[in-house]
Amino acid sequence: MLNLLFLAANLGVFISALVLVTLWDPIQKLLSMISLFLFSSFIFLIMNFFFLGLTYLIVYIGAIAILFLFVIMMVPLEAHPKG
Repeated sequence: MLNLLFLAANLGVFISALVLVTLWDPIQKLLSMISLFLFSSFIFLIMNFFFLGLTYLIVYIGAIAILFLFVIMMVPLEAHPKG
Protein backbone atom coordinates (compact mmCIF):
# COMPACT_ATOMS: atom_id res chain seq x y z
CA MET A 1 0.00 0.00 0.00
CA LEU A 2 2.83 2.36 0.84
CA ASN A 3 4.45 1.60 -2.51
CA LEU A 4 1.27 2.65 -4.32
CA LEU A 5 1.15 5.93 -2.39
CA PHE A 6 4.80 6.55 -3.21
CA LEU A 7 4.19 5.78 -6.89
CA ALA A 8 1.15 8.07 -6.98
CA ALA A 9 3.10 10.90 -5.35
CA ASN A 10 5.96 10.48 -7.83
CA LEU A 11 3.49 10.50 -10.71
CA GLY A 12 1.97 13.68 -9.26
CA VAL A 13 5.43 15.29 -9.08
CA PHE A 14 6.11 14.36 -12.71
CA ILE A 15 2.77 15.66 -13.98
CA SER A 16 3.03 18.88 -11.95
CA ALA A 17 6.54 19.53 -13.25
CA LEU A 18 5.42 18.84 -16.82
CA VAL A 19 2.46 21.21 -16.47
CA LEU A 20 4.71 23.83 -14.86
CA VAL A 21 7.04 23.80 -17.87
CA THR A 22 4.34 23.81 -20.54
CA LEU A 23 1.86 26.46 -19.31
CA TRP A 24 2.01 30.17 -20.15
CA ASP A 25 -0.39 31.67 -17.60
CA PRO A 26 1.55 32.77 -14.48
CA ILE A 27 -1.29 31.97 -12.06
CA GLN A 28 -1.65 28.45 -13.43
CA LYS A 29 2.12 28.05 -13.26
CA LEU A 30 2.05 29.08 -9.61
CA LEU A 31 -0.72 26.61 -8.80
CA SER A 32 1.23 23.88 -10.56
CA MET A 33 4.32 24.81 -8.53
CA ILE A 34 2.30 24.62 -5.31
CA SER A 35 1.04 21.16 -6.26
CA LEU A 36 4.64 20.16 -7.05
CA PHE A 37 5.70 21.25 -3.56
CA LEU A 38 2.75 19.42 -2.00
CA PHE A 39 3.59 16.17 -3.76
CA SER A 40 7.27 16.55 -2.84
CA SER A 41 6.33 17.12 0.78
CA PHE A 42 4.08 14.07 0.67
CA ILE A 43 6.99 11.96 -0.62
CA PHE A 44 9.15 13.09 2.30
CA LEU A 45 6.35 12.29 4.74
CA ILE A 46 5.95 8.81 3.25
CA MET A 47 9.67 8.18 3.71
CA ASN A 48 9.40 9.26 7.41
CA PHE A 49 11.36 12.49 6.94
CA PHE A 50 8.77 14.48 8.87
CA PHE A 51 10.89 17.57 9.49
CA LEU A 52 11.84 17.89 5.82
CA GLY A 53 8.25 17.33 4.67
CA LEU A 54 6.86 19.94 7.04
CA THR A 55 9.67 22.33 6.11
CA TYR A 56 8.62 22.04 2.48
CA LEU A 57 5.07 22.90 3.46
CA ILE A 58 5.97 25.86 5.64
CA VAL A 59 8.89 27.39 3.76
CA TYR A 60 8.15 26.68 0.12
CA ILE A 61 4.38 26.90 0.06
CA GLY A 62 3.90 29.25 3.00
CA ALA A 63 6.57 31.75 2.05
CA ILE A 64 8.00 31.42 -1.44
CA ALA A 65 4.82 30.52 -3.34
CA ILE A 66 2.84 33.28 -1.62
CA LEU A 67 5.64 35.75 -2.39
CA PHE A 68 5.48 34.71 -6.06
CA LEU A 69 1.72 35.21 -5.97
CA PHE A 70 2.12 38.75 -4.65
CA VAL A 71 4.70 39.54 -7.34
CA ILE A 72 2.46 38.16 -10.09
CA MET A 73 -0.46 40.23 -8.81
CA MET A 74 1.68 43.40 -8.75
CA VAL A 75 2.79 43.06 -12.39
CA PRO A 76 0.50 44.89 -14.83
CA LEU A 77 -1.61 42.70 -17.08
CA GLU A 78 -0.06 44.17 -20.24
CA ALA A 79 3.37 42.77 -19.26
CA HIS A 80 2.18 39.17 -19.49
CA PRO A 81 2.90 37.39 -22.79
CA LYS A 82 -0.13 36.69 -24.90
CA GLY A 83 -0.16 32.97 -25.71
